Amino acid sequence: MTPQQMVWAREQVIFALNPPDIRQKGQLEPFGDFARSDTKRYGRQRKRTLNIDGRWYCRDSDPVFAAETPRYSAQSEMITPEAFRTAKLRRKIYCLEDYQRAWVLFSYSLQKKRIHHLLVSEFIWMRVRERLRGKRVTERMIGNLIRLTRIVALNAAVIAGGVVAGAVLIAPSCAAQQMDIKPNTWSQHYKGYWCFMHEVCCEQDHEALITIMGIKKSPENINLLK
Repeated sequence: MTPQQMVWAREQVIFALNPPDIRQKGQLEPFGDFARSDTKRYGRQRKRTLNIDGRWYCRDSDPVFAAETPRYSAQSEMITPEAFRTAKLRRKIYCLEDYQRAWVLFSYSLQKKRIHHLLVSEFIWMRVRERLRGKRVTERMIGNLIRLTRIVALNAAVIAGGVVAGAVLIAPSCAAQQMDIKPNTWSQHYKGYWCFMHEVCCEQDHEALITIMGIKKSPENINLLK
């Protein structure tokens, strides 16, 4: 997947997940404007208050008031052309496996949720745990690496989605300060994992975009995060 294809795919996904700010209605909601104001069976019938020989009649009076059935001169569209054109792309996004779908929604959608951040962080930690297998690591370092996965998830989402991610890039020095890690300790023990976590996110983004856009995989591994 070339860098040009990557940029194009990201723009398509962002547009599909964040349609223009136009109020859309469902398939039945536009016809709700023609509904009766009173949905009871005899909502507009006058009450029978006059009793003559045991039978009830309506009094001779002015017609009963009833609100006019509302109707707008220009009905709202059931679905905008933009939303219809990108529906196929959204279906592909929501058919992705859990971790890829969470990554795409967290990076490219304005309607992101906390669960998306947690799933992305969990996926990064799974890959880091595989790398830690067979190594002697302190509990404190494990805790710091878990915290680091959350920071990297936010960082990588900003790199991929840009303004849509709604955050700013975090420098490695700032991440070390947030976790109270000294510069020397960071360089010796955490810098490699910082770069590895970003590579994991890059691979996840690359695989998800290829699946969504239906582009054939390229033998070259392009890392746009470097």
